[in-house]
Amino acid sequence: MRTGRQITHRDNYRNGFTLAELLIVVAIIGVLVGIAIPIFAAQLENSREAADAANIRSQYAQVMAEAISTGESVNGKTLAGPVSLRQKKDGWSSETIKSSLESIFGEHIVGNGPQGNCTAWVEYNAEGGFPVLHYEGGGSSDVPQPSGPAFAGNTVNWDDLPTDSPYTVHKGQVFSWNGSYYVGTRDAVIDAWQMANSNPDIFTEWFTIAKFTGTIHDISEYPSDTNVMQQVERGDVCRVGDDYYVFSDGGNTTYGPVREPGRWTKINS
Repeated sequence: MRTGRQITHRDNYRNGFTLAELLIVVAIIGVLVGIAIPIFAAQLENSREAADAANIRSQYAQVMAEAISTGESVNGKTLAGPVSLRQKKDGWSSETIKSSLESIFGEHIVGNGPQGNCTAWVEYNAEGGFPVLHYEGGGSSDVPQPSGPAFAGNTVNWDDLPTDSPYTVHKGQVFSWNGSYYVGTRDAVIDAWQMANSNPDIFTEWFTIAKFTGTIHDISEYPSDTNVMQQVERGDVCRVGDDYYVFSDGGNTTYGPVREPGRWTKINS
């Protein structure tokens, strides 16, 4: 007599997912990702706009405090430098932000509104007794492109570099790739495999080069006795006379390449 459990045909199978079930799960994940990415991108843009509006209001407060103190007209661009806007899309997506700024400046808003790669600055007109908000630049046609003595004659097309042998990136060397410009921030040897399988954006993440943001500051716009070069990012360029420097450090505030040369890389001319 058999006392054990009778073994059935079903016991020969392991529990698990079928191929059809796996494909359904993958499809569901793909749909969720497709929904999540636009939402995340919109929230990220909203965060950028909120930061831009906060920086404009901060400069407004600074300008008004100076105006009250001196009783004179105050140019915020001279006082604290232009505010570099971080948003990527044109205009304000948030009606709340737009209305808030319009309640401060009213009809005294100059320019086509905030745009990608745009700057803004505030002034106070003592004669009229009102503040003014200025928008400058913006749009791909207005993005400063490398030119002149900083970039003339030394820009290397990344696609022309060898991919079957090591390559040495030199500090201050300028590259162009995929419509953007990059500057070497240190001397580094890139092996053949990396040259064949990577791109300048990867080396930007590895801090070998800095990607030009499209923003060019001029040191003459910033007082030398105070720390007023704010809202900079790695890849911003600063002009000092006939020389250009790329911001190759972290943070978003700097004294500039004259007082902090270790945080900036001189671009080879």
